[in-house]
Amino acid sequence: MNNNNSELIEYLDEKFNKVDEKFDKLEARVINVEADVKEIKTDFKELKENIGNTFSKIDEFLTMYKKQEQEFTILKEQLGRLEERVSQLEEKAS
Repeated sequence: MNNNNSELIEYLDEKFNKVDEKFDKLEARVINVEADVKEIKTDFKELKENIGNTFSKIDEFLTMYKKQEQEFTILKEQLGRLEERVSQLEEKAS
C-alpha cells in the first residue's frame, strides 16, 4: 500500500508540476500584456496631446485666414475706389 501511495504522490506531483508550468507561462503572458497595455496608454496620452496641439494650430491658422480674408476685402474695396478716382481723373484730363 505504501508503494501505491508513493506512485500516487509521484503521479500527482507530475500533474501539479505541469499545472505549475502552465501557470508560469500564463503569468509571463499576462506580464507581457500588462507591459503592452502600459505602452499603449503612454502612446495614447502622447497622441491625445498631439491631437490637442494640432487642433490649436488649426485654430491659429483659421484665425489668420479670417484676418487675411478681411484684409483682402478691405484692399479690394480700396482698389475699387482708387480705380474709380483714376477713371474720374482720366475723364477730366480728356
